[in-house]
Amino acid sequence: MSDLKNTALSPSSNAGFYRDVLLCSIPLLVMSYVLYGPRPVILAAISCGMAYVCDRLLAPLHGPDYDSDELSSECFAVLLTLLMPPNVSAYVLAIAVLTAVVVKEIFGGAGNYPFNPTAVGYSLVAVAWPNEVFRYPALGNIPITGTGGLTLYDSASATLRNGGLPNLSDIQLLVGNYAGPLGAGFTLILLGCGAFLLLRRRVKLSTILSFLAACLLVVWILPRAGTGDMPAFSLPWTYISQRLTVAKYELLTGATLFAALFLICEPVTQPRSRSSQVVYGFLAGILTMMVRYYGAYDIGACFAILILNALSDRLDLTVDQVVGLVNRRKKAAALKAAAAPAPAASRPAAAAPSAGPKAAPAQPAAAKPAQPKAPASVPAGKAGARAPARPARPARPPRKRFADDGMTLMIPSLKNIPDAQDGKEDDHGRS
Repeated sequence: MSDLKNTALSPSSNAGFYRDVLLCSIPLLVMSYVLYGPRPVILAAISCGMAYVCDRLLAPLHGPDYDSDELSSECFAVLLTLLMPPNVSAYVLAIAVLTAVVVKEIFGGAGNYPFNPTAVGYSLVAVAWPNEVFRYPALGNIPITGTGGLTLYDSASATLRNGGLPNLSDIQLLVGNYAGPLGAGFTLILLGCGAFLLLRRRVKLSTILSFLAACLLVVWILPRAGTGDMPAFSLPWTYISQRLTVAKYELLTGATLFAALFLICEPVTQPRSRSSQVVYGFLAGILTMMVRYYGAYDIGACFAILILNALSDRLDLTVDQVVGLVNRRKKAAALKAAAAPAPAASRPAAAAPSAGPKAAPAQPAAAKPAQPKAPASVPAGKAGARAPARPARPARPPRKRFADDGMTLMIPSLKNIPDAQDGKEDDHGRS
């Protein structure tokens, strides 16, 4: 037991992602400070401190597997702060942060949680206190305390849901100069953060593009806002300029870009293979728009992520089986085409004899005795017989991340497997 305690833990393979996300949050908090004053920065500092304390208090749940240098809890706290309005009550943000940390620790800590902790914390407070989460004050210096007297407005997504168009210019959309979440509306900064994370190889471009493409597909086929002469239902190749206008507001508001960068690409809860990540992002985009269209919440990405997190392992298995089946059929077709005899027209013709003056007349070649054809299958027991090549075995499907029994499903640390966390992190945290 003492040897286990003294063993140095290897650093978390996901630590780089959380560190870079925290770096990306700095310019977002700076812009929030410019628009709303010091209250957003104070909220972020309080939520980070609370996440740090809760993480240390809940560390005994997974014993020696605890990594004190891993910053995922602080990262979840900052992301929750950036998703909130600037006037959010401190207790609402505290409950969201506490929920996120508990969800992370109760499943075994870093690399083991099946649900995105940020999405869980946000969804809880969004359902419990919608007026605290989806109502925003006008731009200006927000008092640190006593925000109850502020005049609050609906979001741009709520305007779209009611059938109208937000009165926002392109510059306002790009710089985030409108009432909305603290850090989810700064389009130019989010694009810079995305480029930084891509260069650092913390996120996958295929996952981001599949998510945004699915959102755009839903908006293009079923635009939910009229722009004067565009009817409620029209063919996708008509009213192109009106559809572009609606798509602009849909993709640049409602924390769509924020979710694509920081929530969809979370390394632990997303699927492992590249193909399943593309499918995951596409399904998340469709579910996000469905929640925004037919639900009561402006930011639907968190609810869509939680639904797909429950199916993450099954999605990996299904996509791997489909890809393996397609590859096996392609290989079988290639072997069949290679084994087929060439047609007579494609066989090379015999070279004509040279027409020189000293060319000897062609002599008929002696007929060679016919060789008996080799049997189609040679018994493996005979000496010198070559066995037919075996087809390659398909890849073994990945193992489940969690046990099937009740207690170990909730607290994997109860299993007496010291290296369980390291193995799971290797599967899910490789970037």
